[in-house]
Amino acid sequence: MSDQDWLDIDSPLEALSRSGTLICLPPTRLTSDLTSWILWGLWKARNLLTFENRATPASSVMNVAIVSAREWSLAQVTAKQKDHASRAIEVPPIMPHALITCNSDASWSKETRKAGLGCIMEVSRGGLIEEGQSQARFVSSPLMAEALAIKEVLVAASHKSTPNV
Repeated sequence: MSDQDWLDIDSPLEALSRSGTLICLPPTRLTSDLTSWILWGLWKARNLLTFENRATPASSVMNVAIVSAREWSLAQVTAKQKDHASRAIEVPPIMPHALITCNSDASWSKETRKAGLGCIMEVSRGGLIEEGQSQARFVSSPLMAEALAIKEVLVAASHKSTPNV
């Protein structure tokens, strides 16, 4: 846009609608829209000033907008990358015939401090050996519930004298 195009703008809404056609200059290394990132930065700066009484310098808003726009652009999968990724075939790892896989899961209630525990043991070639579920009381956290579920499946495996777990 030329300077003349900006002189005949009558409202902020018109300026906003025209800003989408602006081209970023080479030092920014951006090929995408910067306007939305600037507006997002202004909104965040306004919230900091309103709610935390902290002013944000304009240069900081612009720097964050440019960095955020770059990060966003780099995070987007291009059509070429997407095409290559869709052609990749995932080959499952080859496991020994006698390998037994143990899967466990847990749920936890903060209010009751109870956990539900579940486990499944399978032979690597597709046979179900055992599945089970139980409850535990006085469980302090979700992490503890998961640990108890793992313990349950390992105890069940040891009672069956299963090697190669």
